[in-house]
Amino acid sequence: MSSSLNEILDRLNWARTEIQALEREIEFWIDSSIRVFAASDVRPGFNAIMMEAKEVLPIGIRARSGTITNEIRSCLDSLASALAERNGREQAYFPVAEHESAFKADKRLRERLRKFRDEDREALLAHRPFAIGDDKQPGNLLLYGLHHADIKRKHHRLVAKAAQPNMTFNEGYIGELFWIGGKVRIPGSTKIAEISKSSNALLRIEPVLHYAEPNVLRGRPLVKTLHDFADVVEAVVRSFL
Repeated sequence: MSSSLNEILDRLNWARTEIQALEREIEFWIDSSIRVFAASDVRPGFNAIMMEAKEVLPIGIRARSGTITNEIRSCLDSLASALAERNGREQAYFPVAEHESAFKADKRLRERLRKFRDEDREALLAHRPFAIGDDKQPGNLLLYGLHHADIKRKHHRLVAKAAQPNMTFNEGYIGELFWIGGKVRIPGSTKIAEISKSSNALLRIEPVLHYAEPNVLRGRPLVKTLHDFADVVEAVVRSFL
């Protein structure tokens, strides 16, 4: 079984390499398609800071992120199959539920758990692969989010949001700055901040791709979340080595 689990870890490393390639692809799109500029605002004494996306988000970004998500999620099913094989059973799937109680009430989930040895089943459930526990406390929201991101991988929506500005001061000065942020229209222009005209400072503002769905992932940065998915799955796998 150890060799099977090491192979899963190798697959997670492959996913991390793909995440790095995805990050470069996103950076290229941002550099070539998005600009930030100041424009006259309706409020006297202020300029609007605008962010403009000139081109739609390439389909390749969504496709690559979906492929990575699927591979990471599949690693959990490969782990489940390895645990079932250790118990003399056939192929299995890693169980994930919205509520912890579903592992007792849902016939399909009960059947999945029966394929594992008692100690493996207890170890698996110790990772809290559900959104809400019987104790009303959150479960492992990354595992739950990974499961639903994989379900939506061919159709999930990504949105660009303006990150909070990094400010550089030498002898600079900001009188007033009102941050609006929010979703950036793609393509289109969006007001993300208002700044007093008397201000003189270097602001660095970049868009970051976030999940728009599923709800458990809404607002999470895409690249960081994919790395988090790989990390949480690796932790699960290593607990059975």
